[in-house]
Amino acid sequence: MFRCEDFAGVPNQHRRRAVTLRLPLWSPFQRTGHHCVWAGSKAMVWLWDADQVVADAEQLGQRPENVRTVPETVFYPRKPDGVHVQRCRNGFELQHWRDEVLIDAFWQPQAPAAEDVARLAARQGLPDVDHGQISAQTVANTLADDPWSGPVAIPEWLVANERRLATIGIALFAVAASWQEGRIWHSTLAADRAEDELVAIEEELGPLFQQRSEFLALHRRNEALAGILARPSQAAVMRQADQAIPSEDAEFQEWRYQQGELRLVVTDPAADPVEYVRRLEAQPLLSAVEPGPSRRQGRVEFNMRVAGSR
Repeated sequence: MFRCEDFAGVPNQHRRRAVTLRLPLWSPFQRTGHHCVWAGSKAMVWLWDADQVVADAEQLGQRPENVRTVPETVFYPRKPDGVHVQRCRNGFELQHWRDEVLIDAFWQPQAPAAEDVARLAARQGLPDVDHGQISAQTVANTLADDPWSGPVAIPEWLVANERRLATIGIALFAVAASWQEGRIWHSTLAADRAEDELVAIEEELGPLFQQRSEFLALHRRNEALAGILARPSQAAVMRQADQAIPSEDAEFQEWRYQQGELRLVVTDPAADPVEYVRRLEAQPLLSAVEPGPSRRQGRVEFNMRVAGSR
């Protein structure tokens, strides 16, 4: 069976889907196979009984999924505008062409009679067609090697070129695998050479690395000793603290100097903590003087930082 439908009102990307949705409306078969050729927005669609195709393939000893069904018409040349009779390998096909598009067609085993031509003309709204002239123009073309071409959807193209794509894919995979294997082999050789060179360099530079490590250890030790020597001595700190005490009656009760922190406890009957803080902070080596928590009468406590300490 043949059907031509114009899908001008359907977006391009949805037209093939629209044909699939129309098949149940057009086809009388329980399972329908079809072939579609597009000419602009017009779809030329051939329909057939898919169950019959399966039965024929099995009768010929072929797997149905390996059988591709294509209408014979698409292997004959397209016709000029008008009504034509195409002689097929079996039977005849009465066709109506317009603007290189097959508008209507039906096949029958015998040559079309005058009433067949009249029925086609009436169905297409054509003026009276001379049956004798149509019969005289019956064409019997040889089958072409390739069917009519038109825009092909990606899924259809993939199915049609499945074997070719598989062969190309296998060849590309083999080339990629060979290239990758060569690259791995080259990388392995380069890594082995680099490892040998590294071992030789390590043997050559081993004594230098050992000397460098010893030098760095000595340098760190010298820096630590220099830091210790740079700190003010306890005698110098005690001398400045003694100079800061405002009263001659004051006495040191406690002296704790550790890691740059000094805790000083003094007994002084007339102690003025504010004056003590002011005089202690005036000393070059003392800073951040804070009164301690002592609450005993005549006893003052201070915590401070010794300059130059780390």
